Amino acid sequence: MDHDETAGLHRLHLEHSVANHASCRIAEKAGFVAEGIHRSSVPHADGWHDMHFHGRVSTDR
Repeated sequence: MDHDETAGLHRLHLEHSVANHASCRIAEKAGFVAEGIHRSSVPHADGWHDMHFHGRVSTDR
């Protein structure tokens, strides 16, 4: 049984700015699958950013 199952979690997700390539690499190394882009969804100091959306479910290995 992995950590997600012992914590009772079925799904986790995260998002990061498409401009942040390091965060994308870290998410993928942690087992999160890229699921798409939320366009113009989060305000930053320099304007609205598109965000990469990643997910991981308990059945992922």
